[in-house]
Amino acid sequence: MKIKMIILAACMALLASCSSGPSESVMKSQIEESYNKLFNVEFVKLENFDKTNGRESGEDYLADLTYDLEFTKSATELVKEFSKKSGMGLREAAMTIRTITGMSGKFKPGDTKHMDVKGLKFAESENGWVISK
Repeated sequence: MKIKMIILAACMALLASCSSGPSESVMKSQIEESYNKLFNVEFVKLENFDKTNGRESGEDYLADLTYDLEFTKSATELVKEFSKKSGMGLREAAMTIRTITGMSGKFKPGDTKHMDVKGLKFAESENGWVISK
């Protein structure tokens, strides 16, 4: 009987230590992908990624995160590529980028912008964890 209790306690401890939310690598790749899908242009990568807190909220998982966006293209390159892919004029593309991102048009490759995100929602789907609305 004592052995069964020890095994049961060990199993409970193992289950309690399991993470119920997405891993940091999944969160990072989901966020990076969402930025680059915004304009159908790869223009950022995430550096210094850190989950500072996480909690379940119903069926979702809320994560508090900090990371640096590192630009891999200049604002000019991004506007030109987005304009070409979207069919917008350069001015319209630049205004759209500025409106959606809140970023001014003065970044160049290697520039970074620190992000502090609270309560980003993830949902578990058939294909794993995804950013939820």
